[in-house]
Amino acid sequence: MTITQIKGGRMHSTRARYLGMLPVGLALLVGVVRVEASPTYASYDSQGNVVGSGCVTCHPRFFDDPNSPTPFGSLHVAHLTKFGITKCGLCHMNPLGGDKPVNTYTSAEGFGCAGCHGQNYGETVPLGLGLINEGAPKASAYGLRKALDDAFAAMTPPQPAPCGGCHFPGSPVTGDPVPAPALFPETVAPPYYTPSLTNLTDPCDASQESWDGHSPHLDNDGNGAANYEADSACQTFVPSTTTTVPTTSTTTTTVPGTAKRITVYPGQSIQDAVDALKPGGTVYMMPGEYQEMHLGTNAVTVSKDGIRLIARSKPKKGRKVILKPWGAQRNGVVVEPGVLGTRIDGFQVKGLTVQGFPNNGIFTRYLDNFKIERNESIGNLENGIWPTLSANGLVKKNVAYGSEDAALWVEASENVRILKNDLSYSPTGLEITVSSNILAKGNEVHHNTVGVGLYHARGAGLPPLQPPDRNGDWKLVENHIHDNNEPNNAPPGSLSGDLPPGIGIALIGVDRVNVRRNKIKNNNTFGVAVAQWCLVAGGCTDTDPPPTGFPDTWPDGNRFVNNVFKHNGTNGQGDFAFLAADITYVVLDATHTNCFAKKNTYSTFKKLVPDPPPVTPIVAKNCD
Repeated sequence: MTITQIKGGRMHSTRARYLGMLPVGLALLVGVVRVEASPTYASYDSQGNVVGSGCVTCHPRFFDDPNSPTPFGSLHVAHLTKFGITKCGLCHMNPLGGDKPVNTYTSAEGFGCAGCHGQNYGETVPLGLGLINEGAPKASAYGLRKALDDAFAAMTPPQPAPCGGCHFPGSPVTGDPVPAPALFPETVAPPYYTPSLTNLTDPCDASQESWDGHSPHLDNDGNGAANYEADSACQTFVPSTTTTVPTTSTTTTTVPGTAKRITVYPGQSIQDAVDALKPGGTVYMMPGEYQEMHLGTNAVTVSKDGIRLIARSKPKKGRKVILKPWGAQRNGVVVEPGVLGTRIDGFQVKGLTVQGFPNNGIFTRYLDNFKIERNESIGNLENGIWPTLSANGLVKKNVAYGSEDAALWVEASENVRILKNDLSYSPTGLEITVSSNILAKGNEVHHNTVGVGLYHARGAGLPPLQPPDRNGDWKLVENHIHDNNEPNNAPPGSLSGDLPPGIGIALIGVDRVNVRRNKIKNNNTFGVAVAQWCLVAGGCTDTDPPPTGFPDTWPDGNRFVNNVFKHNGTNGQGDFAFLAADITYVVLDATHTNCFAKKNTYSTFKKLVPDPPPVTPIVAKNCD
């Protein structure tokens, strides 16, 4: 039971953090444009004086400035962290680092900046021009210079080219050769793209070369394109439709949009494989731990139809496929369209363990025809498994525990079957809100604060389905709901945080729920509580007309048949502890009817009775 502000707050805070970087990035960009009035692109000497030409005119915050706009901190620290640079001497003239300037073309143990941002054309540092390391091997960033000059020509036509003002064939300042060499295509890796020096291997891969894993990255041949989707050289790099990637590689280098099947191993990228699939393709994940080393909010994002993520797990033999967060990632697997106003048709994830994400483990939006089967969600702090705005789905035989909201939450969805899942150690084990035609059958729901939470639209994070009477028609059948007495670990101040321990089923303000043949045992406060929303949750009055588009807050048309209630209500907690029982009924208006069949087995049935008149639910031979 969670208000929108709390639900969205965690995810939106992450978005806000990344969006908050945009003004910094734009400020840098604007700063670059303004600086172009000067033809000098300066670097700094060890005393901080402007000297020579270099990168820092456009990147003035490189050296350990906390205002640097990367999630890793300064650009200096971020380069070391993101790209796994193994030696300070790859960039610095001092092998131990710490000296300035860092040169674009040479260093103590290599090629300076151009080791990643350029190519080795077999050149040497020219003699007689006063350049550092005269006669030593050098690398040159011909393609990158061309890309920058072209970008500035388009952005600021009156300004001089940032690189071409000094770098041109026969330049007396830089000693560029005449003629300039033919540019290597994008697929040729820069000299530092090797596991012994960095974690970079693929010059066509945005997840390796860009800060967030998706935005444009290095264009080393200067043709305006840099990745598989856009650069023709990259598109023909790996002409394959079925790929098993060798374990020695750190990434999957397969043409996006063409592969039918890809197998990945620990140390490789599931996201790369997903990006490389055509719609309807399958990624097979071999046992081991995976971390997606990019700066996106989601470890793995799926935005294509029919993708299948199949983990080759064998839990009984201790072999699992485990996805864990890296950097500032918030969610594990997220399935949502890349284009607003569209939906994804078809998705399956099977056998995957998603562990330790600050928000959600497996999260879907605008998805039809999906299967979430035999997965494990461990300690994903908002929700373990969360299908939202989705339809025609199966959530089966998953294990989810250790969330701070719900182990499994179905929200704003239709025609979803929830079968044989094990849900535990969360404020709510199974939560259903603003949905239609939901079947929950054969689930083991135990050791939560609340076992099953069936909550009114006011407790949802999304608006109700329209028209309002579409919300409802849920079935709880043959579930075992027991021992839900755990302390509440939800964030203080949230509605989840206000739930008292010891509730088997909380049916609060919802309509047309059919509760049949369940075993509801050993829940200390209530076996089942049926109540009107506003009286229990506060913040509204049940007798007031509901807001436009919302159903009223009274429970109506709910039926309880052939359930076994045993040892519930023995140690009630919270404001309604005095009503602790197998069945507790708090509906103070006789016009809103709910039915309990005599075929239910229970010991205690308590009602909050107004004075006058008495209000009781229907107790009948059957409720059909």
